[in-house]
Amino acid sequence: MIKSAYEHFARACGYRALVIQLIIVGIISGLWIIFSYPQAAVSALLGGTVWFFPTMLFVLIFMLRRKERSPIQILIDFYIGEFVKLLVSFILIILVIKLYKLSIFPFLSGYLAAVLSIWILMFFELAAEKSGDR
Repeated sequence: MIKSAYEHFARACGYRALVIQLIIVGIISGLWIIFSYPQAAVSALLGGTVWFFPTMLFVLIFMLRRKERSPIQILIDFYIGEFVKLLVSFILIILVIKLYKLSIFPFLSGYLAAVLSIWILMFFELAAEKSGDR
């Protein structure tokens, strides 16, 4: 059974990912409202939201399990969490497109900023881990 520093590291990264996503999407929305019009900022905010909430579900499904798990169970939980995240994101995208009048470029910029924020965070987290800063 695995109950290690890596599991703690993964949980911490999950929480940080949520915070970083909120901050980056807020910045992108702020830039749209400053340099464009309010509807663009709302579109960017909705774009980030359709990735933030599925990520939050992933963290709840995968990261918050407290019992010890085998490596196979960790992998299974990860894939289930990712599947749920992608499914919920797809459903939210469809709902947002149908229910709101969106500006597509700001919407996609908010969505991509939220998606890329996780990759950027993981890159810096792993680089810090390897250099011994953590």
